[in-house]
Amino acid sequence: MEYIQKYKKIIGIIAGIIFLGALAWGFALGPSPSNNGFSLSRESLPSSWEFTGLYNTPELTANVQKNIETLKEKINEEGADVYDIYLSIAQQYALVGKGEEAYDYLLRAGRQDPGNSLTFQTMGNLMESLKAYTAAEEAYKQATIVQPQILQNHLALIGFYLGQKVDAVKIESAFAFALEKSGRATNILKEYAQWLEGQKDTAKAITVWEEVLKQVPEDRAVKDKINQLKRKLK
Repeated sequence: MEYIQKYKKIIGIIAGIIFLGALAWGFALGPSPSNNGFSLSRESLPSSWEFTGLYNTPELTANVQKNIETLKEKINEEGADVYDIYLSIAQQYALVGKGEEAYDYLLRAGRQDPGNSLTFQTMGNLMESLKAYTAAEEAYKQATIVQPQILQNHLALIGFYLGQKVDAVKIESAFAFALEKSGRATNILKEYAQWLEGQKDTAKAITVWEEVLKQVPEDRAVKDKINQLKRKLK
């Protein structure tokens, strides 16, 4: 669906950010994660942590390693945004397919700023790459819990469910939660209406599209969609 696909592209871009520079290895790495805070259930974790990253040539791998070294050095600098550094290190490790290291730094980021859902969005993407789908679901759900007001958190979870072709009851529940927490946001309603169409629930899809039209009364495409669906019911 269009909004979900757009968001997945945005997350992919974020995960691909490269930090330039090259400084020596061996500086402080920052505190190790404690036993407090969110972590994925042990049984959901992947059996293998290695996967083929986006950067898999010797040159690109070396560049990523330099970026990681640079970032690790910055952790103890005065005024450093430690959360952002941890998250960036995790993203760099993910680029070269080092899943366990990426997860470790996502845990650090999560403990540094437990209220930032980007950690769990990134964690969900990582676990999908590792084919640990139960873990991915846990992470995406945590994002919707931590910051339920952010539409993209719900779109990511729903997009994951659609991609995994989970049962309709679970998808319906995810849409219901998203609509409740978003104040029935237009973009969520549109995704819901399109999904209902795919489920052949035309009557309910019309009802949802009509709700969309109340929010955007000048949207000709929505009017046309409603008329098209109504013709199907005749």
